[in-house]
Order: sequence, then C-alpha cells, then structure tokens
Amino acid sequence: MRFGSRCSGKRISWLGGLLLTWSLSVQGAALRVCASDWPPFTVPGEAGQQVSGILAERVTKAFRKAGYDAVVHVVAWERCLRDLADGFYAAAYPAAYRKEREAFLVYPASRLETLDYVAVVRKGAAPGWRSAQGVGSLPQPVGVPRAWALAEDIAEVPGLVLDQNSETMEQNLRKLKAGHLGTALVEVRTAQVLLPRIDPQGLLEVLPEPALVGRAAYLVFSRQALGTSGARQIAERAVKALAGAGGGER
Repeated sequence: MRFGSRCSGKRISWLGGLLLTWSLSVQGAALRVCASDWPPFTVPGEAGQQVSGILAERVTKAFRKAGYDAVVHVVAWERCLRDLADGFYAAAYPAAYRKEREAFLVYPASRLETLDYVAVVRKGAAPGWRSAQGVGSLPQPVGVPRAWALAEDIAEVPGLVLDQNSETMEQNLRKLKAGHLGTALVEVRTAQVLLPRIDPQGLLEVLPEPALVGRAAYLVFSRQALGTSGARQIAERAVKALAGAGGGER
C-alpha cells in the first residue's frame, strides 16, 4: 500500500511538471525572474523600459529559445531569495551555490557566469597588498551586499570585519568614497562600469591583484513556483538554450 502511494505521488509530480510546462508554453504566461541591481549584468530600466544588461539579455533570450516568455524584476537580493522560497518568483540569477538553498531551489548542471572580485579602497590605503594576504588584511570594514553568499564564504577569515548594510555594490562604493568603509569587494566588470561615474575625481583605486576569482554563478529555479519536476525540466531546457547561444559553462 505504501509503495502504491509513493508511486502515485511520483506520477502526480511528473504529470504536474508536464502540465506546468504545457501551460507556460501554450497559454503564454511569463515566468517572473528576479535579479539585483548589478551593472553591467542587470541594469534597471527607466520608466516604461525593460531591464537590460549582459545577463538579463542572455537569460531572457535563453528562456525565449526554450519556449518561455520571461520578465526580469530588479529587487534586493535578500527579497529575491525570500520570494523564490515563497514561490512568487520562478527563477533568479546570478546565484552562488549554497547547499541549504537546495531546499527551495533547483540548480542546473552548468553555471551561467564566472565572477571575479577586486578590492576597491581609498587611494593609497593598502600599499603593497597581495591576494595571498587575504581579505582580512585589507582596510576594514569590508563591504559586501546584504544576503550575498560571498559574505558567508569569507565570514570566518581572520581579521575580517564585514559590513553588509548595503543592497548593492554601487551603495558600497559610495560609502567607501564617503569614508564609511575601508574596502568594497566589487566584481571586476562592475568596477569598470561604476567607478568612472561614482568617482570621477579618482579618490578610489582598484588594487592590482584580484581578491577572489572563479566564483560560479547560476540561473536557479524555484521549487515552490514550478514544482521540483517542473523546475528541473525548465532548467534543462534553459541550459541547453544557453549552451547553444554560447552562454553556458565558462
């Protein structure tokens, strides 16, 4: 009897995934995708304009190629994770892998992007700093946006004082310039975009050696929104579409 119940449950889950996929493709329902404000990867649109950015465009094109419409909402990452767990959003990017997140997220086999982080400090504040010295040897406190896995991964580094009171890297760069941070950890391409705008006077500098490299980031899917089987099906299709567009594992 128990065996029959388990099989029945699996059939229901499997059929639910198929019905979900059929419903999304035939009825044209758009998948809600959340991402944080993070140029050049995700850039909020002006009033009436779509979200743009390297990853925003890559993700929406992949969904379209896989047979789904998707709309990207730019929200704080903390809210994004909460709403994924609740099922309001169907997918999100770029998410680092955390084992505890597997309780509410499906991770695809291939990463969406690889991220490298640099240390930005006030000019002359960290002479001679090298990557081998670690982030605990940087001017403190070190700013990382709230709810980012990056902060959890470095939290136990000796000497490190973390500041997670900002939602974005742009906010951290502005705090650094105002003297409220010792260092801002910023993705290298983000630094290239933001620094000319935030610091035209050249008060800040990017240290020559990277702080953290090769961090995998994924397009993830909500178990609550899509069902586990539905999330896996959509993830497989999206990953194939990304690979076909040259945007998969790198």
